[in-house]
Amino acid sequence: MTGRKPIWQASQTALLASVVLLVSPAFAGRFYATRPEAVLHVRDDASGYIQPQECFIWKDGDPDTPWRVIPGTGCAHWVAHQLGLGVLPSPWQQWETGHIEPPLPEEAWDVCYDGYYINVTTLVEGLEEIEREKVIVGDVWTQSDLGHCGIVREVTSQGCLVEHCSVTGIAKNWKSSGRYWRVRRFWPSLQSVLDNITVAPVAGDSSIDVRSDYLPDGGDSLWSIGGSGGSWTALVFEQASSAADTAFGVYDAEDASKTVELFAGADGSGAQVCFSILVQGNVLINPLSDTGIRFSGNRFGYYLDYGDKRFYSEARLNHDGIDHMYAYQGTGDTIELPGQGPGLCGTEEYVLAFVDTQAQSDQEFLHFVCIVESVAPASASTPDEPPPPAQTEPYLDTIAPDSGAPGIIATIRGSSLDKVTEHVKFDTVEAEIVSWSTSTVVVKVPEPRSEGERTVDVTAGGGIGLEETNSVPFTYKKPVLESVLPSYGKPGDEITFTGKHFGEVQHSVEFGRSLVSPESHGDTEMVAKAPWDLGFGVGEWVFVQLVKCVANGVIPGSGELLDLVYEMEAGGVEIDWSGGDIDVEARARSAVGRSDPKRFTFNIYEVIEMVIGSPGEPRIVDAEGNVTGVVDGNVRREIPYSYFAEDTALIVNPESSYTFEVVGTGQGTYGLQISRINRNSPQEFEANGILIAPGSRHVFEINWDSGAPSTTLKVDTEGDGRFEQTITASDSLETPQISVNSFVTVAAGAASYDRRTGQFSVGVTVKNTSSTVIGEPVWLVIDSVSSFWVVPANTSGTTEDGKPYVDLTPLLGDGDLDPGETVQTRAYFTNPQRARFTFAPGVRGCPAGLSVQ
Repeated sequence: MTGRKPIWQASQTALLASVVLLVSPAFAGRFYATRPEAVLHVRDDASGYIQPQECFIWKDGDPDTPWRVIPGTGCAHWVAHQLGLGVLPSPWQQWETGHIEPPLPEEAWDVCYDGYYINVTTLVEGLEEIEREKVIVGDVWTQSDLGHCGIVREVTSQGCLVEHCSVTGIAKNWKSSGRYWRVRRFWPSLQSVLDNITVAPVAGDSSIDVRSDYLPDGGDSLWSIGGSGGSWTALVFEQASSAADTAFGVYDAEDASKTVELFAGADGSGAQVCFSILVQGNVLINPLSDTGIRFSGNRFGYYLDYGDKRFYSEARLNHDGIDHMYAYQGTGDTIELPGQGPGLCGTEEYVLAFVDTQAQSDQEFLHFVCIVESVAPASASTPDEPPPPAQTEPYLDTIAPDSGAPGIIATIRGSSLDKVTEHVKFDTVEAEIVSWSTSTVVVKVPEPRSEGERTVDVTAGGGIGLEETNSVPFTYKKPVLESVLPSYGKPGDEITFTGKHFGEVQHSVEFGRSLVSPESHGDTEMVAKAPWDLGFGVGEWVFVQLVKCVANGVIPGSGELLDLVYEMEAGGVEIDWSGGDIDVEARARSAVGRSDPKRFTFNIYEVIEMVIGSPGEPRIVDAEGNVTGVVDGNVRREIPYSYFAEDTALIVNPESSYTFEVVGTGQGTYGLQISRINRNSPQEFEANGILIAPGSRHVFEINWDSGAPSTTLKVDTEGDGRFEQTITASDSLETPQISVNSFVTVAAGAASYDRRTGQFSVGVTVKNTSSTVIGEPVWLVIDSVSSFWVVPANTSGTTEDGKPYVDLTPLLGDGDLDPGETVQTRAYFTNPQRARFTFAPGVRGCPAGLSVQ
């Protein structure tokens, strides 16, 4: 944009706490007089990584400055918002509205302003702790000591992919240890289905507890038919809204493309079907009709078709990699299915419950429920297959996958691995161990030492004087970016990136120098929004590429943490430096995790930007009344293609006329920069040192048509919709003399008549009741005289808008009206008719004693 943003330092009622909070070094401990003011400083005081942010505040100060940002890391706060966990309505809201009085109840200290939990301990109090084997997507993960938390987004036998709020923003990491918790939402409905078909030993009460009795993921993936040679399947329940688009069947364990449909959309509750697999693999149904499909053997899985999606009993085959089927083994209850007589549900019978929505979003395993009999979970290898030959020496056999990007999870298979140390190296780079056993090691593929697509040797064990295994090859795959569609757009537009080898570890998208986290991520496609960080000119094109960040954050300039940077540089990772001499922002990117660039053009012909220095709420208002900015502490983005963050509002390709408003949130001065950037005539208006008080409203109207922008500032001192003052300026407005009625009290006495001069006079006392110094010139403005015959007589001149004034500056010792200082004078009037009259005294002045840059 313009390449510079002025910094203003202004007086405000917020007090800087003298003690830095020990809970987290990211919080400065500042206190504020109002909630909107605290909201505006959440990013400053909470390092900008707390999500969501505007409610991350509470009352914790003295009566004058009660509001501050909550101390903490924000992980529990983010999880609580995602899962809807908290105390509603918030005690803070009740306090503010007067429904409760201090002291607050104890639980108030555990929630944000909107009522969501803010610490891990309170978050998990109402949740059920579960075993690792029972974890599903959507459960809550915590560290063992409850020091951190997140939401489980993917589950494998080796670990869980956890999404959490961290010091680098919203991140995803694999976790192999910790504790797991569940929010119970979908269980009651599924439990009621099983209870309804149970007739004994307790009618209406199934002995299967759907909350805990399901087979772990992997234990219900593949199945085999028992000794009877045939398996009956009965449809128990199907969600009516999805029945017409649903089909259920079995598939070959060795070739999932071989399927046999058992139920179609026309089948309803109570329908039954029998299928069997002959020794040659022929699949028969009902019971001797040959389907013409031949399976590889007596091992199969179950599938459910819904619309254009197929969900398998093997989670690895699902499009989202998530388990969509729960299996429950029979316990001997007597059940009665629709249209059937009562019968036992024994240990060779299983209840299968499917959910057909991605990521179990509605958590209702009711889309399809059936009972299968004469089956049992099948092992991973066929019973007739001989076991692999025993190895007496440590040996590596395979690594799967044998290629990919850094950060993916790989499984190494071998034998006698308990005889070597628990270390795995990719060439010389140590890998993070997820799990270790005699025959299987699961690792996270590390960053390579050098860039480019290359094959490395993977070994296990090792160390000084210790044995190391043979090696297996692994090929690092560089991401290939094939297309960017569309190849042009505006900030905020969704852009689709297609290619290959994006990997399971989430990349960022780099537009020029701006890093953007993707909205969605896959191995061959990603979607990201074009950034609003406009580090480029109007209509420029930039290179866009995929990069994987190893580290991204602010590193103090002290030497203790710079070792991390040196280590990354030594490992062949690029470091980008920016910032000052004390703190530097380091962004380390993986060399092999970076794609070749493509070109992207920003379709921008004009940008309007508004930047403000506190204290005030900045707003841009279009001709239809839409607002982008801050209103009563809440950020609004109503104008099309507009953006607001911290102190800056942007409009791309403006299509309306606009006014620029500032509403005071504290006493002091503010600075303002309004820019219009286009290809032909960039224009800029600046204002500095403008006095404002809480509730005051300043409206800037700018005429861009002239060579230099001409500006009108309208001042509504009381915020009542009446403008008391109008100031005109060209392209800048420096420390203007402005109404300071909100900073002072003005008392006028009774009028007295002077026979010698033939004039009336009124004594006027002005006192500065604010904490702001009002600098010279200081004027007493005579406004709204009620009688035509009465004319001010001892005025020093008239203001720009034609109001007479008396200059108080000579009556002030240093020319300034200091906080608490009082000045007295008399206002004289000619009144030949000796009419009764009134007038409205006001005061105008400039800021003083402030550092304005």
